[in-house]
Amino acid sequence: MINIDINKIKKAILKENLSGWLFFNFKHRDSIANLLLKIDKKITNTRGWFYIIAAEKENVKIVHSVEPDALKEYPGKTIIYTSKEELKVILKQFSGMCFAVQADHNLTQISFLDSGTASILHECKIKTVSSASLIKKMLGNLDNEQISMHEKAGALLYKIMEETWEYLSVNFKKSKKITEKFIQSFILEKFEKNNLITDSPPLVAFGKNSANPHYNTGEAEVLKKNTIIQFDIWAKCRTQNLKEPGAKCVYADISWVGFSGSDCPNKIVKSFNAITGARDSVIAFIKENLKAGTEVSGFDADKIARNFLLNYGYKKDDIKHRTGHAIDMELHGYGTNLDSVEFPDKRILSNNSCFSVEPGLYFKDFGVRTEINCYIIKNRLFVSGGIPQNQILMI
Repeated sequence: MINIDINKIKKAILKENLSGWLFFNFKHRDSIANLLLKIDKKITNTRGWFYIIAAEKENVKIVHSVEPDALKEYPGKTIIYTSKEELKVILKQFSGMCFAVQADHNLTQISFLDSGTASILHECKIKTVSSASLIKKMLGNLDNEQISMHEKAGALLYKIMEETWEYLSVNFKKSKKITEKFIQSFILEKFEKNNLITDSPPLVAFGKNSANPHYNTGEAEVLKKNTIIQFDIWAKCRTQNLKEPGAKCVYADISWVGFSGSDCPNKIVKSFNAITGARDSVIAFIKENLKAGTEVSGFDADKIARNFLLNYGYKKDDIKHRTGHAIDMELHGYGTNLDSVEFPDKRILSNNSCFSVEPGLYFKDFGVRTEINCYIIKNRLFVSGGIPQNQILMI
């Protein structure tokens, strides 16, 4: 039998007043099902299967006759189908019940249930609701060990950021040719030395390249004097059991701003002061509400940062992305995002949640972004890793 805490999932379903949680997978499209149920992606999945974790009744496995053993390691009653019509007859047994499914009007990142299968469920009079809150509870909340791993990764990133700036400054003063890739490679070497891993290389952007929030660091861009530099680095600690499904490695993710000179233009300084002000306003807002016992949603937190920047005199088109994203074993995790515009997220920033706060401003010739990570424990907000950047790094 697969090692999954089914009872924990059932308790979470009961609190949502649902009949159960319905998982559907075809060709391993649902990464949340794979992660939560610890499904090996190497297992053949050429036919769709359903797994219903019932709140109070026996679990049900609905599998195709071609792949009858698809869910053999999981507890519950097995029902086999071959044709679409047979499947509908089976599903009609659950008519009138309400199940959580991976489909959400706002949260694209968790919406894996295809419209065709959803229409069959509705045809069979099965009610469905978003599983977003359940996903957050099961995957987006960190335990003490995960918080510790996140803090460790964060502290290392702050240290590497300091070393990177020192390395860049020394070489720039020596008039060495410094490219974005040159600095990116240095950061990756530091990751390796400090036993950190990342899902993709860090962002290093010079000049106008900083205007692209997800700029793909280039080979040939050479750093010139009096140029803005945007850093965005993320990683998690490597452990011996990292490849195991239950590994506790959690990401940290920070962004800093530098300038290759000693006299930074006022427009850059003003923009930087605006984003750090927006960042700090979000932190203050969350702390005040937690102290008062008031719940804070990711939607509300994003509005605080967005309104701060608008009141500072910037336009909505200058704000190209949400204020923050959930962090867990994935860089962009399964918990609450600070977002009221892109993928509006009204889930609560609850205890044991971890997330970034990263307001940014972007123009034709440059962009600036500051990023810190936070988590909530016992209704208190903590900023992880180190002291947030409050002044632009200058040479």
